[in-house]
Amino acid sequence: MDKKRSLGERLVQEGFLTLEQLRSALEEERRTRVPLHKVLVKRGLALDEVVASFLADEVGVPYVKLSDFIVDNQVLSHLPEDLCRRLKVFPLFMIGETLTIATMEPANVMALDQVKRASGCDVDLVISTEAEILQAIDQYYGTRGSIAELVRGIDMRGMGLEDERTVTAERLASVAEVAPVVKLVNLLIASAVRDKASDIHIEPEEDIVRVRLRIDGILHETSQLPKHLQSAVVSRIKILSDLDIADSRTPKDGRFRFPLEDKEVDLRVSTFPTIYGENVVLRILDRSGTLLKLSDLGFEEEMLKQYERLIAKPYGLALVTGPTGSGKTTTLYATLNAINTPEKNIIT
Repeated sequence: MDKKRSLGERLVQEGFLTLEQLRSALEEERRTRVPLHKVLVKRGLALDEVVASFLADEVGVPYVKLSDFIVDNQVLSHLPEDLCRRLKVFPLFMIGETLTIATMEPANVMALDQVKRASGCDVDLVISTEAEILQAIDQYYGTRGSIAELVRGIDMRGMGLEDERTVTAERLASVAEVAPVVKLVNLLIASAVRDKASDIHIEPEEDIVRVRLRIDGILHETSQLPKHLQSAVVSRIKILSDLDIADSRTPKDGRFRFPLEDKEVDLRVSTFPTIYGENVVLRILDRSGTLLKLSDLGFEEEMLKQYERLIAKPYGLALVTGPTGSGKTTTLYATLNAINTPEKNIIT
């Protein structure tokens, strides 16, 4: 029994298809040479997640949901975006010299050979849906491409920043307001919010500026900016935070609100000097994700009752402690939400 027919017969056995639907799909596969799983999804006969899971079992390859992964920028550099789109593959992670990619066509030997040649690595496979693969390409390569395109479009000589040692504070303030720099900072923030990052780290080094996002408590490098953009990007963030751009020798703290689609995101900004320039950390406080009920936070029933009795008192102090990303802000907002009644005036 060939694997394609075996996949179809299993879908019939599990009640996802009728035998007549399978025969018709196999006929279309034979006539058009479109793989069976694509025929089934195109016809709406089976969900692509179901087909992908069954296909993975059939060929003995793990099935994964790409949304469960956070992909490092260095892994993306092994395969160009155009090849990923053409072959519908996505690089997930490296172990030693082996690159693991997601695909929906594990039997496509020619595609696998192209990936090996392009990456220079041994290749392992996992199965994911075509929709998730394309979404991951848009999510990860889209941001990298947009940032690179913006950086290429910034004329440093025309802005007078080719030698940062001679740039005045007035000139920096002017440059920080030009459209490409504004767009670049906006894109860095928007992509971090989209990726559910808690912090953006902008870290100057000797020859580059490294951008890293803290996601689920772990820092991931997402892009590198050319060194000559450092002052413009830092100045833009300091202007948004109402900080003195002329002073780069002392640590500073500020905050601002960033409009994003139909909501506003609060950002706390910390800067401190290093030997390569100012290091900037932006803490993202997405208020849309913090307005939860206390009952949604996972308290044990008795613990929840005790906490609700405590916060109902007219006086006192609640201390919420924990590491980065543990839910301190979410817990406090849920607490305020629980005690917010018309007769109270709450100030934050």
